[in-house]
Amino acid sequence: MHNNCRVLAKRGVWPDDPHTNQVTAQKASPHTQSYNKRLLLVDLICILLVSIPFFVCEANIVEPIHVGFFCNDNSIHYPLKVQSIDSIILICTGLFISIASITLGEIQWLRCQQVTSPVLLSSTYMTVIYRELSAFLFGFAMNQSLTSIAKIFTGHLRPNFLAVCRPALAHLKCTHGYITHYNCTGASAEVSQARKSFFSDHAAFSAYCVIYLMLYLQARLVWERSKWLRLMLQTLLLPLPLLVGYLKIQDNWQHPLDVFTGFLQGLITAIWVHIKYCSKIMGQQVQIQLFNRGPPTQPEDAK
Repeated sequence: MHNNCRVLAKRGVWPDDPHTNQVTAQKASPHTQSYNKRLLLVDLICILLVSIPFFVCEANIVEPIHVGFFCNDNSIHYPLKVQSIDSIILICTGLFISIASITLGEIQWLRCQQVTSPVLLSSTYMTVIYRELSAFLFGFAMNQSLTSIAKIFTGHLRPNFLAVCRPALAHLKCTHGYITHYNCTGASAEVSQARKSFFSDHAAFSAYCVIYLMLYLQARLVWERSKWLRLMLQTLLLPLPLLVGYLKIQDNWQHPLDVFTGFLQGLITAIWVHIKYCSKIMGQQVQIQLFNRGPPTQPEDAK
């Protein structure tokens, strides 16, 4: 049964993944190794600390920088619309799909490695799943926090800013050009959100999840019976962030530059997490492959 298992493991590993050595050691050991609970606590604390800017921004604890505008600036004169994609629904859906995909992928990979256990919540299963999910969640927290920091320190106005702010037009001195002194009559919480346009957190989040899953599928999903399965799944994932960015622009909640920068931020973060996660293992894996390759064979003519 296990000889035909090639769904999620071409060589049984991520590119240069240390889990192969770990799982092999656990298979040979009569006692299951458990991950260090102190290290688990440290990892969780690090993820929470990285998430602080995101929660501070979402809770409006720190107000974004107040910037002015020109009266003839048509980019902030758009009407207020209801968002087509709710932020909470987007985050919950993206996290659920990503976490479920990674969890199922790691479980199937362990089965391909002929790691059996009477219970699913064994040390081997939980250790490998935790390592993959912790890397994804750390990247998610960092990605959202970087977006929140940019929003607070730029204070870039949304396309619907004037519709949300509703400044007293009679007191605006448009003849002076750039206006910095104005009073908004709209709700303070909505006005604060209208100052957080750059860059799009929806675009950054969707791009991060999709690029991370595409890289994950590239490393894990190899099915000998169909070479197009992986490409098909990656193709289905790719349009999702584009749809999110398009709806944000159409709903007058983001400028095109905000969406593009959000895409770029999510892309860089996903690639960075993968590189940092695998960089320390490349040398070890190359050495293992060279060691297992054995001495070179000489042609018969040379003998």
